[in-house]
Order: sequence, then structure tokens, then C-alpha cells
Amino acid sequence: MFLDSSEARRTNRYAIDMKNLSEMDSRAFTLTPDSSEEQTRAINTRQVEMRDGTYEQRVDDNRLAEIRQYYRGIPIKKYTESEAGEILNLTMAGVQEQEPLPPKFVKARRDISRLMDFIDAVALFHHEDRMEITSEYPQKLLVAPADAWYGFKIFGEELVMSALNLKPLDRKMLHFLRARTNQKYSAMDLQKEMGRPEYGENRAVSEIRQSLEDMIEKLYVERHEENPVAYSASPFGQSIDVSEQAKLDWSKVVERAKEKARENLEPDEAEKYIQNHCEGSGLIVTHPISGETVNILEDTDFEEELEEAQEEVDEVMDEPMDTNWRDVRHLADDQPNPATTDGGEATNRI
Repeated sequence: MFLDSSEARRTNRYAIDMKNLSEMDSRAFTLTPDSSEEQTRAINTRQVEMRDGTYEQRVDDNRLAEIRQYYRGIPIKKYTESEAGEILNLTMAGVQEQEPLPPKFVKARRDISRLMDFIDAVALFHHEDRMEITSEYPQKLLVAPADAWYGFKIFGEELVMSALNLKPLDRKMLHFLRARTNQKYSAMDLQKEMGRPEYGENRAVSEIRQSLEDMIEKLYVERHEENPVAYSASPFGQSIDVSEQAKLDWSKVVERAKEKARENLEPDEAEKYIQNHCEGSGLIVTHPISGETVNILEDTDFEEELEEAQEEVDEVMDEPMDTNWRDVRHLADDQPNPATTDGGEATNRI
């Protein structure tokens, strides 16, 4: 199930086009599949049963009607299109202060906004269980720490992992570049190198270039505007410790939400928010993947996933790098031309 992503957010504070959030269609409020063999088998079995007519619907018509009615009642227009309502997120200060979206990655500037939009959407979905302040204009829907946890679990963790993770081709190219101390290669050069038996990556040059551009965005690789465009490993990679930085202490998020409530709300409203959403049962959630009941203050699943991903990155980052630039693009073409430095001076030092 998902909110109508065609609705554009319009409040008196900001304007965000939710059509840009494709993740709303693919991730919001769905049971996210894992990569286990067991689940793959179950999914395949269900698809076969749906084709041969033996699949039995597990949700009865009455429950489906209830779900449809609930969706019709979500106040999307009030909180996204009009001046009558706005969503007040008291949780993001505690998230951003811990910087789970590493600022070393430039794309974090965009991702933090996308994450906040997604968390707002989660709160909107849970509107019946959330606190609304109706005595003011515009009226306010308050985001709870549980909404931030759901948003980060469903969407935020993917943002972090996409920044940290290296695909197999990425790892091979980055290992190749780091092993060749500060030498520069074109995409075609790297295509030839990756096709060698020790790498076994027979890829189109467009795939090589896309991988390189992805790693540039993650700051693992540097781009040199030459003819042809050249690439080299970035020294930035030596300082990456995202697995430690990206961990979130949810107790800090909750405590900052309490502080923000007391700063921004009337005293009685602040205490009501804290009692209902920052303590006790307000911190109990249903895990969107496993279906287990979880206290957000005790959730450590993502920390383990981060540590595994960091180990893969560290393996690639073991190669030392020096500061003596060499352009060796001519070597891949078996040309006798002398290499040149960044300044364009010819040199026979290889």
C-alpha cells in the first residue's frame, strides 16, 4: 500500500513535488522483500498459484473495504495542497545531529530532504494515531519518533547503503585504480582492463562509465576533464568510516524530540506529545520486514548491516596511494607515446 505520490506538497513553508519521490511507489508501506532463498521460493510459488487459479486471497473483502476507506480518509490535501495544515517534524534535529547521511557524500544534501519528505508521508499515513494541533492556523500534524524510525528503516537505510555499497564491478575497478598509484585511465582503458581474465568483467563501455560516475558521486573516484576524460582513485576513500558514522542512536532522537516539543509547543501540548509518542508504548513499532514487535530504542539490525558493508569497502581501500600523478592511458592502447603529467609536460617515467 502507498500514498498517492501524484499529490504535490504545498504548505506555507515549502513546496515539494512528491512525484519526484519514486520510492513512495516502491517502498512506502509495503512489506519489503528480503533476499533470502526462502522468500524467493514463496514469491515464486505464489506467482504460479495466481496463474493456475489455486491462489487463495488471505485478506477478506471486509478488511479490503476497511483499508480502502482508511486511504480515502488520509488528509492529503489538507496537509500537502492547502494553507490549512502543515506537518511539524520534531524528530529530525536528533537525526541530523548524528549525521547518518554522511556529509562527505555530496548527494547527502539531496537525500536529507527526500528522507524528511518520506518521514512526513509516514506520519500522514498514521494520521489517526498522531497528535494534531487544531487550535492554531495552520493546523499541525506532529511527526512522532516512530514515524522517523519507520522512514529511516524503509527508506533512509537504503540511502545510506547506496552511498556506502560498492557493486562487484565497482570494487574491481576501484581496486585496480588504487593499486596503480595515482594513474589516470579513460573509460575505454578500464573496459579493456576489466575484460582481462583476472577480472572477468566483459562490459560495455557505457556500463564502465556509469560505474565510474556512480563512484564519483560517492567520492571514491575522481574525474579529470581531459580528452578523453580520465579517472583515478580518490584519496578520500582512505578516510571512509561510514559504518560508524551512519549508526543512529534512537534514544538521542527521542530526547531531542522531547526538547523540540517543549520549545515549539504549549506546555500541555508538549507533555501530551511526549507522553504519547516519546515514552512507553509510543516507541513500540512493527518491523516493516520481519513483522516483529520492536522497541525503537533497542533496534540494532542496521548496525550489523553497516559493519558488513564497511568490511567490503575496507578490503578495497587497503591499497596505498602516493601523490605522483602519471597519465598511462596510452599504455592500454599499446601506443609508444610518452606519458604526460597533469601539466601537459612529456615524461618517460612510467
